[in-house]
Amino acid sequence: MSQACHRTGHSNKGQGKSRNGTRKLRPVQISNFLNLFLHNTCGLCDRATAGALCSACQSQVLADRGQKWLTETRGRVFAWGSYDGSVKRAIAQLKYGKQAQIGDWLGLQLAEAWIAHGLSAAYPRLIAVPIPLAPDRRKQRGYNQAEHIARAFCQRVGYPLQPQGLLRVRETQAQYQLSGRDRVQNLTQAFALSPRWQRSLPQDSIVLVDDIYTTGATIQAATEVLRRSGIRVWGCAAVARAGNGSFARDGAG
Repeated sequence: MSQACHRTGHSNKGQGKSRNGTRKLRPVQISNFLNLFLHNTCGLCDRATAGALCSACQSQVLADRGQKWLTETRGRVFAWGSYDGSVKRAIAQLKYGKQAQIGDWLGLQLAEAWIAHGLSAAYPRLIAVPIPLAPDRRKQRGYNQAEHIARAFCQRVGYPLQPQGLLRVRETQAQYQLSGRDRVQNLTQAFALSPRWQRSLPQDSIVLVDDIYTTGATIQAATEVLRRSGIRVWGCAAVARAGNGSFARDGAG
């Protein structure tokens, strides 16, 4: 047994050989070998890093995030930070820069803040539903950024994730191009309940998860669809809140 296999406890038996008699490396072995020399790059600055963001960019995002925010004025909304500075840049890279891993990191930060605020203890039985993208937009982007955030959030908090609970059934204009009133009209009949939930409604309340909370039009439209079907909605957990009337490129697009 080779020294490498002795360390892993695996046998060489069954490994293939090339025509000259040397052993072939399996794809996973090649990947592990390359990982010794190749590293991921930071989603914001392109420095080599083991995670989604390098330590310097993580520190900058945390410094720029501002304060946690919880309101019950128009339904419960919990936000990890403010849509500004490096937080704004990180979300832009997540959505438009093909940096899906940033969503995993932001979801973890949202979860840690949720726990620290006592919300996981106060509301131990919630189902997380990410705000969906329209099929064409999801295909163009390659993923739904809210789903990445929600998945990491659920893994840390322990909530079940239902990424297909709510469907986007109508393509809408990008919300950041619209005024507050137009945003509401733009989202009319944009969401629908999934066939699975039409057959059997969930018994626990829903927490909607999104990247940005701006005017609340997206969350309001999704909430109305769920409540009309008899599903309870706790509110929304978002990475960032765009305040003072500034319109962000929010989770509707």
